[in-house]
Amino acid sequence: TSESPAEIDLTTVTSPALVVWSIEDTTGFHPSGFGFDVGYRGDGDALAYMIGEGYDESIDFYIDTNLVLTASRQYEPEALNYKSNWVCEHDVAYDSVRIVKPFTVAEGNYTFEITCETDGVYGLRIEYIDESYFAKIKVLNIDGYEIAFKIDVQLERNLRWVVVD
Repeated sequence: TSESPAEIDLTTVTSPALVVWSIEDTTGFHPSGFGFDVGYRGDGDALAYMIGEGYDESIDFYIDTNLVLTASRQYEPEALNYKSNWVCEHDVAYDSVRIVKPFTVAEGNYTFEITCETDGVYGLRIEYIDESYFAKIKVLNIDGYEIAFKIDVQLERNLRWVVVD
C-alpha cells in the first residue's frame, strides 16, 4: 500500500482591509483596537473592536494618540488586558517579508509601540494563552484618524513564516 505523507497547511490568513481609528477620533463610534482569532480552532481573522464596549480582552493592539500602534497592555489609565503582544518594523516591501523578525527584545527588534506611516510594514507577535503567533501588517492608508491595514497572520504557533501565495 501507498500512504501519502501528512500535510500541514501553513498558509497565512489575509485580512485585506482592516480599518481602525485612533483613540483621538471624536467624530463617532469607531473601533480603535483590533485582535486576532488565533489558537485552538481560531480562523485567523483580524477583528476591529471599540475600547470599553466589552471586548477589551480580545484586543491585541490599538491606535493610540499620534497614530501609534500600541500593545493592549500599554493602554492607560489601565491595561486593556495583559497579553504579551509586541511590534517590530520591517524596512522592506510587504511582499518581501517572508519571515517576521525573531522575537528578541534585548536586541531591540520588538517594542510595545510604533508610529504608523503610510506604506509602513511591521511584524507582530501575538500572545494567545501560552502560545505565540506572528503576523505581518502594512499600513494601506491614513486619513485623519482612520488607518487601513492589510494583515497576514500565521496560524501555526511560533512560526514566523508569513509567505502569501
